[in-house]
Amino acid sequence: MSLPDDRRRSIDRVWDALDARGFKPAPLRGNHFLALCPVHDDKKRSLHVSYDAADEKTLIRCYADCDNRDIVATLDLTFSDLFDKPMERSDGDRKAQKPRAPRVKLPERITKDDAVDDGQLEDLSKAKWERVRTYEYARPDGVVVQKVHREETTLDGRRHKRFTQQFLSAAGRFVSRKPKGFEPTLYRAGSVVDAIAAGKPVWLLEGEKDVDNAVAIGLVATTNAQGSGSFPESLAAMFAGGEVHVVMDNDVAGYKRGVHLHELLTPIASDVRLWLPAVEVDKADLTDHLEAGHGVKDLVPLSVDDAKMMVAAGEARQMVKRIEVCKREVIAQVLREAEDSTTNGHLWAQEALKRWERLYELSNVPASPKGYSRRGAASLEEFRKLRSDTAAVVVEAYAIAEFPAPAHVRDVADELAEEIPVSTAERRFYGHDKSTDYYGVVPGHNRAIFRVKHGETVRIRFDSDGKPRFDTVMEGWGQVLATYVEDDDVEGGTTKPIHEMTVKFERWIRGQDGKPLFGDDGHELIETAIVSWDNEQIQKGTWVEALPWNNMLAMTGKQGREIAFKALFEARPSPRYRTPVYTATGWRTDPDGNPFFITEGKKITADGANEVHTSLAAGAETFELPDPTDDVEQLRKAWQEAVIPVAQKLPARVMAPLFGVVWRSVFKRVPMVTYACGGAGSGKTATARLAMHFLAPQLMPQGMSDNAPTATLSATHGASTALGLAGALSTMKDVTALLDDVTATDGNAQAVMEKFAGIARSSFGRLPRTKSSRLGKSFNTAPIRATIIATGEVSFIGSGMQRLFEISMQPGELGNPREIFPYLESEEQREQRGLLGASLIQWLCSHRDKIDEEIKAARKDPNHPDNVDVLWEERMKTLPHTDEIKGRLILGLIPMEHGIRLMLRMLRDRGVISKAEADAFYEWSIAGLLEAARRQDSVGRDAGVQALHYIREALSFGQGHLTDPEGNPPQDAENFGWQKRRSTGSMGIPQDNYVPSSHHIGVIKDDRVYLVPSLTLSAIKKISRDAGEGFNETTTSLGSIFAGRGWIETAKDGKRQVTRWVLGKAQRVWDFPLDLVLGRDEDGGTDPSTEIPAPSP
Repeated sequence: MSLPDDRRRSIDRVWDALDARGFKPAPLRGNHFLALCPVHDDKKRSLHVSYDAADEKTLIRCYADCDNRDIVATLDLTFSDLFDKPMERSDGDRKAQKPRAPRVKLPERITKDDAVDDGQLEDLSKAKWERVRTYEYARPDGVVVQKVHREETTLDGRRHKRFTQQFLSAAGRFVSRKPKGFEPTLYRAGSVVDAIAAGKPVWLLEGEKDVDNAVAIGLVATTNAQGSGSFPESLAAMFAGGEVHVVMDNDVAGYKRGVHLHELLTPIASDVRLWLPAVEVDKADLTDHLEAGHGVKDLVPLSVDDAKMMVAAGEARQMVKRIEVCKREVIAQVLREAEDSTTNGHLWAQEALKRWERLYELSNVPASPKGYSRRGAASLEEFRKLRSDTAAVVVEAYAIAEFPAPAHVRDVADELAEEIPVSTAERRFYGHDKSTDYYGVVPGHNRAIFRVKHGETVRIRFDSDGKPRFDTVMEGWGQVLATYVEDDDVEGGTTKPIHEMTVKFERWIRGQDGKPLFGDDGHELIETAIVSWDNEQIQKGTWVEALPWNNMLAMTGKQGREIAFKALFEARPSPRYRTPVYTATGWRTDPDGNPFFITEGKKITADGANEVHTSLAAGAETFELPDPTDDVEQLRKAWQEAVIPVAQKLPARVMAPLFGVVWRSVFKRVPMVTYACGGAGSGKTATARLAMHFLAPQLMPQGMSDNAPTATLSATHGASTALGLAGALSTMKDVTALLDDVTATDGNAQAVMEKFAGIARSSFGRLPRTKSSRLGKSFNTAPIRATIIATGEVSFIGSGMQRLFEISMQPGELGNPREIFPYLESEEQREQRGLLGASLIQWLCSHRDKIDEEIKAARKDPNHPDNVDVLWEERMKTLPHTDEIKGRLILGLIPMEHGIRLMLRMLRDRGVISKAEADAFYEWSIAGLLEAARRQDSVGRDAGVQALHYIREALSFGQGHLTDPEGNPPQDAENFGWQKRRSTGSMGIPQDNYVPSSHHIGVIKDDRVYLVPSLTLSAIKKISRDAGEGFNETTTSLGSIFAGRGWIETAKDGKRQVTRWVLGKAQRVWDFPLDLVLGRDEDGGTDPSTEIPAPSP
């Protein structure tokens, strides 16, 4: 901390201790600062630190009433450190005092931790507080000596409260600074004195509101000022000889208060009893108890041992996070491979131990569950597990730092011997597990186990007579230091695959004769290497190529790799905690039910943003946003300089739909694809990028930067199949993806259109995709949650238009692109749009559910002014399109308008723009949307073409499959509705199998496809239903359409269905050319969707 004094002051020590441990000190005016409290799970900087220059000392106080002794101990300080100079001692004291060892400063942190990141800290410095209630504290003689003011403010839709105080001075005035010698009193002290004298019980509560509610039901009640942990001992005498009932709030601070008051008052009062509210929600108090309909008789009795145990469990939960921070820091320090890596890693391991020892000190309560209530017994069980779990983490931290863990923490870790093998060494592990305890493996058991024996990792299997057989798996051994698992926001029972991992490998150093070399201590010399593997290496098995030494594995084939990978987790202790890696963008919910939003490297919450570990797929990493803000000046500058110029320079019919789609996508997805279509030089991609900057400000024109992306995905490059594109889109959740370049670059227009139409159907119908695990197993993931903007030169007609909202542009229509877009796509403009996008997401964190409810309520009322459905039905009456096409267009226009309304509402709510400014932009947007709708193609669909599209889609997305005439997978089975799965054969060797994904609809014979009409129509209707489209044809009408186009063979009598041999029996089928079904028919009938008209005007 930068202070004007040249000397080392006590406040500097406290600042440094907090800063080094990641508790985010932040300066206030003068010699004051705030920081996160190191004792409780603080997210709002509750620790106030001030410097008393007169007495040359530092004062600390936690607003959550944490004990100063705990705070000082957690920071590895003493109370002497709170004074600039040591306290004066007598000569006798000086002789008895032992010299103090110099303190080693904890190395600066490398890792970041969500719980203590600035993004979660609320800035209430500019809040306007309103005084809503004043509580007067009067002495028994009636003189008011203190006032407590309850003040409230609302920020981002959330109410905050605080309490300020005034004290009666010697001059008879109320002042905000407590006068010297001030003597506090109880709230409603007179009634307490009278009740004690009359032998009536007194209820000691937490907070004036609880007291007033208790008095309202006829109780004599009181409390003290300044919070749960600040009960003045001088007030205890007022309870002498009385019966005192203490009602605790249902949180750690409340339990602590109960324990403290019980110990303080028991020697004075005749009887002291502890109670809890019957409402078990966190922080519930007596008011919550009464409002839930409970009475005094419903309060839950609690012993002081119960309360102590609940305090211990609560503080243990908070300490677990801080110990995990230390372990992650050890790993980061060791991986740094700097000169001081080993020393720094050891220091952080020692810090983990100190934090664990503080946790262990909490266990000064009865160890048997007998005598505890239900709540106390549950807390005892939780505390024991947390204590042992964290002991194991400390041992792991020491092992990573390559230092032996102290015996007392190892002893506790060994309580979980079934989870942590006893080979977690009491000293440095030298490559030989001497244990012969094979953990319950019985003779004839077919399960192999893994150990490290004589410097090698071995697999142990057992004969029927119980004799072990040893097979070498790898030279040396590995210990998994950290594993990271995917968080792609896909729910289900499937275990999340490992996404990244860090392993420490060790092996004996051997001489030329192959024998191990020994050091002076008599132990084998060991060389060490730490490696990290990414998702691709783990999934494809190429992690083997990144091993630190050559020829480590005894078997290098697939089976050998699988065995070695398993051995890494079983031969040596591995971490039980797996850190999440976010592999998809979008909305999540924390354990407390609060929403947050993942972008590249960042988590946006209602309180701001903080860094998280992400590993997004190619394309998704473009969603990298700046930190959001609620600063009015910054947001207005961004709106005026980066949005209004776009509206002034470019047509509303182009930009309003694009703005609306992007702004809506972070609230809810837009099912219809927005397609900007035009020839080269029309500006289609540049206009789409302008809208995308709200979520991906790094997108820029080609040539502006060598490495900068121009779009999130390409329709003609990268992922080559519809399924591949759908897979990439599945990681872009709750954002807009820019799919650029829908163009027939190789002349195969049909293939591009089929692929794009399939993506549009998949997005509209939210069809799931297939994904493979590391072992080759296939499973369906969640449907696409991305909103899609596409650009291209191909204009779609017929079925391709069913899910598209097309924005057509002609070269020259937008003016000179070289004059317009370089300014609009400048770095400052892009960053300002990104700021608006991030701030919209932050605002939605507090308003999303409320807005959703408002939209649903409006849609139920046809007369509601915000019923956008009704508004667009009325607006569309002026268009010349058919009712069917109008209905389809409305499906796109409604979410576009919702997006416009969302951004304007956020800006109005923040006070960024006036109502007149919002109304003007809204009118510009609606006029643009209506004009864009007017220009949509009014061509209807062709049922035959539509049916062919549906058949191809059914095969591509696993809604139907074809076989050969014998019922086996055909050649190129994955193109005909089959999934490839890898299984393990009888010899443990992986092998590929093909599994049909859905219903059988026909067979392939040579160059013909025999489709069973009823089964094929069923698959067609399933696809159309999922896409939200109607398909009313029958097998008879479809057969007539197919025959009329010359697409199928007909019988001699003219019937559309012919008899063919299918799966061992004669069946009536549609007989198609294989090339036509695949969409590559060149000589047969014509598929109208292959004709590419010029872009529509």
